[in-house]
Amino acid sequence: MFARVSSTNDVLREAATRGAPAGSTVLADLQTAGRGQHGRAWEATPGRSLLMSVLLRTEAAAAPGTAPIRVGLAAAGAIEAVCGIAVQLKWPNDLIVDGRKLGGVLCEASTTGSTTSIVAGVGINVAQREDDFSEEIRRTATSLWLAGCPDVRRATLAGQVLQRLLAFDERIARPMDAGELAGYAARDALLGHPILVDDRPAGIAAGLTPQGELRVRTDAGVATVHTGRVRIAGSRAVAQERAP
Repeated sequence: MFARVSSTNDVLREAATRGAPAGSTVLADLQTAGRGQHGRAWEATPGRSLLMSVLLRTEAAAAPGTAPIRVGLAAAGAIEAVCGIAVQLKWPNDLIVDGRKLGGVLCEASTTGSTTSIVAGVGINVAQREDDFSEEIRRTATSLWLAGCPDVRRATLAGQVLQRLLAFDERIARPMDAGELAGYAARDALLGHPILVDDRPAGIAAGLTPQGELRVRTDAGVATVHTGRVRIAGSRAVAQERAP
């Protein structure tokens, strides 16, 4: 447990290059250079968020896009186990409660020989009050405290996340099976909604492919989205990231 780091992913990635074993975990009270999707800065109040990264390894990263999906499922399951709060997932990496962003995941992978190392970062707002969020994100962000779960111990929540991540083992970056796809669909915040990708109309969200790509139904058929900033058409951007 660190009081202050640049980011938990940075610390763990460096440890991985020195041979840290799978399951190694870094936690911190404060990140000075935390980041989210597309390299955007991550905003977190010191001591009021769960900030953790876990090192996972696999010999078959056949579907790297599934790693953030599974990490999101692990985080959502952990939150529900500890708090009983229903958590939705917004592709590819957001944790959503009552339409607001509770947290997110960031997976960074590197391959040496036949082994792929995945640093799985998880950030969850635990004890923030409204005034802890900047004016920019106050209307789109939330915390467990604001969602009605005020007495969460970060260590307990971290243990639940870690337990679920380690259960994936070598499957972390393999294609998802029908059961996993159904489990994701039950939490899918985008499913059935018209969506924008990078602020352009894309179609109706139609779930995921086994490789973790977003399926979008259009007039021409079903397309897949590999990357991009996605939101429901007509909604405010749900984010906890600020441009650096």
